Amino acid sequence: MLLRLVELFAKRGIVPRRVVAVVEPDGTELTIDLQVDLVASADAAALSQSALQGSGLMVNDIDHMAAAMRAIPFVRSVLVAAPADG
Repeated sequence: MLLRLVELFAKRGIVPRRVVAVVEPDGTELTIDLQVDLVASADAAALSQSALQGSGLMVNDIDHMAAAMRAIPFVRSVLVAAPADG
């Protein structure tokens, strides 16, 4: 399961900033927290494609990535959140 989720980022040349996977004590549930840096569309326009690789997830790709994660068998929910400023 974890590899399938990370693969979605790897296909885009993105390395998650943080990955935490925890199996519940009874073994019935796996919780995975993936965190990536975001690149604003305006910033991306100024970068070449090679510079953009590995720099972060495009803001407009978030919904697509979340839908792809939800389509993976046994994924029960996908939560998307932006970090709080400050």
